[in-house]
Amino acid sequence: TLWQSKQIPPKGQNVAFYVNPVVDELYDKILAELDEGKRRELYVGIVEQWTKDIPSIPLYFRADPYVHKANIVGIKPTGTADPVAWNVWEWDRK
Repeated sequence: TLWQSKQIPPKGQNVAFYVNPVVDELYDKILAELDEGKRRELYVGIVEQWTKDIPSIPLYFRADPYVHKANIVGIKPTGTADPVAWNVWEWDRK
């Protein structure tokens, strides 16, 4: 929800001060939707809005390396600011 207008500082990290009511509505629907396919469609709507608005142009991609023992399985890094342990209940040893 980084790009939601309610995430504008000091309440959040929308430092570009991006405001788009359509994106706000789509985010709210995503947070309430349980069906993965429907959420995917809503995310596509957000990307379409970003493509029209271009709220930010990334100058780099942050590397987020992680390491773990080879016998630990089920780790699924997100590539976002979420911690790598977000799905720790799925981890196991082989």
